[in-house]
Amino acid sequence: MKTKNVHVLPGPNGAPLYVLMTYAQYKELTGKSTAKTGKAPAVKAATKSRPPANVPSEVLKRIKQDNIAPMRAWREYLGLTQVQMANRLSVTQGAYALTEKRENPRPSTLAKIAKAMRITPEQLDI
Repeated sequence: MKTKNVHVLPGPNGAPLYVLMTYAQYKELTGKSTAKTGKAPAVKAATKSRPPANVPSEVLKRIKQDNIAPMRAWREYLGLTQVQMANRLSVTQGAYALTEKRENPRPSTLAKIAKAMRITPEQLDI
């Protein structure tokens, strides 16, 4: 495949996020044809490996470079303490601290914490 006129567009954190190419190059890459319908083939939705577009670069940086949990990165970005989050969730600070350190919190837990932070669960599930 020719790579002429292919452009890589960076995301908010500077990492490649999109690739811009001609439709002919796309068809050659995917092996798809539009001869029957004349319409472009559907493009698959984003996978979990790419964070939602509305996650601030500061949060992504803390998660990736500083290796901290997404819950903590968001909490600190929003200027909240563990005590404030615990109060919003009606739990103790210790209980919230343990939850924040979990590697794979349950979806229901993520939903509650996201609601308390006033963000979406998808923004927290990075």
